[in-house]
Amino acid sequence: GRLFLACGYYRENREFFDRLGCRIVPCGVTYGDYPRDIYFNVFALGGVLFGRTDLTPPEIAGIYDKCILLRQGYAKCSSLVMDNAVVTADRGIARAVCDNGGEALLISPGSVLLRGYGTGFIGGATAVPGDGTVIPVGDLDTHPDAAAVRDLAARHGFTVDDGTPGEPLYDCGGILTLDF
Repeated sequence: GRLFLACGYYRENREFFDRLGCRIVPCGVTYGDYPRDIYFNVFALGGVLFGRTDLTPPEIAGIYDKCILLRQGYAKCSSLVMDNAVVTADRGIARAVCDNGGEALLISPGSVLLRGYGTGFIGGATAVPGDGTVIPVGDLDTHPDAAAVRDLAARHGFTVDDGTPGEPLYDCGGILTLDF
């Protein structure tokens, strides 16, 4: 029921956010070049928060029982998160998730487009809207580990949407869905 935003972003868009009907929590961070662009690029499994938690606003980090510091600044972008399971090409994330009671599927890096970069991330190329569905931006079956991702999703009660058949996976930065 809370939406965490950088203070300046909230101030600039206050009319929009105030109409959403949820509790807005402005956080005292200012965006900029890396690492000032990753404050909210974290994910949670149970009561554990994963990411560059040394940079995560205390308004967020303080909610969790445990914060796991990762070297990967783009932890959420790097990870498709489904309840207590994560799909990632990052070994450090996979290891940290498993060490803290979650399940991780380590996939092959690559096979995800990201304009201006050699490759994108699976988390930036998927949405998990909260209804038990994983929605790829593109076609998950273009990734060499698609069958393993589908299997993990099914074991955790998720279905994988068809996305856009025949189109490569595309890291659009991720999709955040809000239910109010």
